[in-house]
Amino acid sequence: MEEAPVYSFASGQSALPADLLEMVQADVKGWRQSGSSVLALPFTCHDAREILHETETGIRQLLCVPDEYDVLFLQGGAYAQFGILALNFGNPNRLGAYVQTGHWSDRAANEAKPWMRVHCAAQGDGTRLPSPDEWDVPPRATYCHYTSNESAEGLQFKAVPRIAAVPLITDMTADFLTRPMPVRNLGLLYASSQKNLGIAGMTIVVAARAFLERCGDHVPAPFHYRR
Repeated sequence: MEEAPVYSFASGQSALPADLLEMVQADVKGWRQSGSSVLALPFTCHDAREILHETETGIRQLLCVPDEYDVLFLQGGAYAQFGILALNFGNPNRLGAYVQTGHWSDRAANEAKPWMRVHCAAQGDGTRLPSPDEWDVPPRATYCHYTSNESAEGLQFKAVPRIAAVPLITDMTADFLTRPMPVRNLGLLYASSQKNLGIAGMTIVVAARAFLERCGDHVPAPFHYRR
């Protein structure tokens, strides 16, 4: 009997299909009958690079990612990106605009404060999301950050806001790959993988290459988006 698909709307880990779990189990014993476990592959080898290439190709196809955007595979979860984002694009003289609509966007704004000046572009009340028309985004801001789905409050932006003044950044952890996304309207998006893509421990970043050129040179290489 064919298994019914599983749709998870919880804020915890995503449910992986049984056939995918069986593939993972087989690859742990021997990656595509190569004799080596997928867990033992050096990250510089051909097979490891092929895994990343196939994954990037799938993400580009699903989200229609333009050629001028890069897809990065990073560690630390979305929580790490709260600080890494500001570390890459901030300095004491730069301003980051943050739409603070709940638990996760508040944390993102707080983690950015050591690296740049933070401006609250809009404040949610836990029951509704402020319309982009209500946002106060200074034209001099380096970017405007918002969380697309506040899973703690159960509030979701149904569409990507349109702002013309500065690059738009979004934390899409709670709804990544759940709907079509106009990537061109964003300077950068990031999402932990465990909600809708796979197991915990990896973060996807999709960013306009031109926007990444604004990263500062002071960032340590493991946290630098362009290195």
